[in-house]
Amino acid sequence: MENTAPPMIHRIGFLKIIVISFLIGLTIQSCDTAGKSENPTHQVDQNSEQINTINCYTRAIEEYIKWTNAQNSETTDTIFIGRHDDFPDIELPVIIEDKKICLIPFEDSFQLLRSKHHITYLNIVGTVTPTSSEFLFVTFHEGGKPQHNCTVKLIHPDGSEKIRLESLMVDSAYTKPREVR
Repeated sequence: MENTAPPMIHRIGFLKIIVISFLIGLTIQSCDTAGKSENPTHQVDQNSEQINTINCYTRAIEEYIKWTNAQNSETTDTIFIGRHDDFPDIELPVIIEDKKICLIPFEDSFQLLRSKHHITYLNIVGTVTPTSSEFLFVTFHEGGKPQHNCTVKLIHPDGSEKIRLESLMVDSAYTKPREVR
């Protein structure tokens, strides 16, 4: 009688798919509670510098999403952002420009990027001053290969709450750097 069971390699590959899918599901589920503080006065307790940092990061992400939407290059509904050592200790809005924002520990990004699911993962490094901000977005998709870098410069003269886009520049390994706005 012939053994019709798949070879052991196929079983292990199938098990990997199940485990990776499970881990991605847990990561996405954890995003549902991201940014939700158990302390309802959390926003009130933040100092003005931290609020300025949150507003600048949020605005930079808005501009990045607007650019990717205009390029029609991002088709995911969730953007994963790595919380690496240089990322400030802030919580971002759960939704920015109709995209779900999920902050994940940097260590979890490697497993996420190895998945076969279509994802958008960003490493963001930013500098925020009272009058201007500059952010570097490094974009990754499945497989972990960088797709492009995007530099967003914002100005907020006199420390005002009105944050304006100064420039957005994209640098890809496949094209020359160009200023978009």
